[in-house]
Amino acid sequence: MNPHVIYDNEDKIFKMWYAAGETYEPDVICYAISKDGINWIKYKGNPIFLPNKNLLSFDSFKVGACDIQ
Repeated sequence: MNPHVIYDNEDKIFKMWYAAGETYEPDVICYAISKDGINWIKYKGNPIFLPNKNLLSFDSFKVGACDIQ
């Protein structure tokens, strides 16, 4: 959910970061690439961003949408 896609002119590919996890509230941010913007290859190192493991931390529960510039 909440994908953010950019086209990388240098690498000539689409790059997508997206939230994933539970149905209504994402738990992680993942990454994928595509040559045509239709067929995507998920990054083998997913997820690339996880909530903090410290349960007392403000960022320990859920992860929201991302915005890549």
